[in-house]
Amino acid sequence: MKSFILRIAALSAILFIMLSCGKEELEPITISAQEFVVDIEENPEMGMSLGFISATTNRGDISYEMLMQEPAAALMVDESTGEIIVNDVSAFDYEARLFTTAMIRVFNEDKEVVIVARINILDGEG
Repeated sequence: MKSFILRIAALSAILFIMLSCGKEELEPITISAQEFVVDIEENPEMGMSLGFISATTNRGDISYEMLMQEPAAALMVDESTGEIIVNDVSAFDYEARLFTTAMIRVFNEDKEVVIVARINILDGEG
């Protein structure tokens, strides 16, 4: 009899654990992120915020990583907020180039999306 009760208790515990796992935990992680495009006037200030990458996930937190950019070191991306920031003001000279681009990794655990960020440089004398 004790054996039967122990088996029922063990099965009940297993069933309880299985049912207590929320639906969210069973769904695979998904990430949605939009390309980032903004127009700015040439010669911005160092550290100027250009905006935030628009991204969502169905659970957990999103992180951001700069993969590559042209010209190099023109931008920074905040790893936790997705804010894109001017890092090198000389990269934003209208007479030298009309835009700056970057590839940014948006990720959560083992899922990732790579987006393109394009900053169009406008002539400040117009």
